[in-house]
Amino acid sequence: YKLVISNGDYGDITIDNISPNYSDTTIEREKYDTRYETSGDDSYISVTLKGTTLWSAADNNGEVAEGKRRYSVYAYDNVGNSLAKNRDFFVDFSKPTFESLTFNSKSIEDGKTYTTTDTTPSFNAKLTDNLTGDLKASSASENQIASGPRDIEVRIEKENLLGFDLLAVYRTNFAKTFWSAGDGEITDNNNNSSDKYGLFAYDVVDELDTGTYRVSVVGYDNTGNHTQQIIYLKVVGVGEQEEFAAEIGDKTTEAEEEDRDQEFTEEQRKDFQKIVEDDEYKP
Repeated sequence: YKLVISNGDYGDITIDNISPNYSDTTIEREKYDTRYETSGDDSYISVTLKGTTLWSAADNNGEVAEGKRRYSVYAYDNVGNSLAKNRDFFVDFSKPTFESLTFNSKSIEDGKTYTTTDTTPSFNAKLTDNLTGDLKASSASENQIASGPRDIEVRIEKENLLGFDLLAVYRTNFAKTFWSAGDGEITDNNNNSSDKYGLFAYDVVDELDTGTYRVSVVGYDNTGNHTQQIIYLKVVGVGEQEEFAAEIGDKTTEAEEEDRDQEFTEEQRKDFQKIVEDDEYKP
């Protein structure tokens, strides 16, 4: 037998001279192992590639590349007659990305802390799975693939003295996914004409008490690759929010402060200094 894995732009992998003359055993070689099994009148051969420097760049170092790929098995008899069978398969190692992620309609950044009085906040996301595979224009349209967004998970944990306690886990599949080119709904996910995305919305059901929460949002594609963003949510009462806003409300820069200082006359400076010294100024 002969096995050929068509790797597109990245170099094909070829394994020749796979013997059929073994049963229920494993033959180990430098670049691959061959496993032989029998079941009744049937026999099976499986080939497992090894990660080794004996492979070269010409065969993509023995690795199957991302994209739409094909493996072909050739069988030969003792007088040279042959039979070939082909199978196509899709390889996606790349994680999806959050093209947008919002909390109460405001964009959020990974690792940041946000303060709110809303005890049932809402989260929205656009999860995109980009095309991967061949880069050359001649083969990209045929061999690039995106497995597509599958689901999103939201985990909410409340901070305590020792760390965080898990409060809720919400996970949902995308009911619909869309093409990034044209925004049309995807009806055949085996088609790979552009990047693919899904839209997600989640409203916290059970009211959150005041405190600090860690919110993890994880997006998965159809091959299990995932991306994650984590934010910290500080839920406060209305009075606390107003106090917090007052603390950070003055956005005056140092340069603006200097310009404002220069507007005081020398006489005004002396008057102001006297007020401070007499403890008449109460900040």
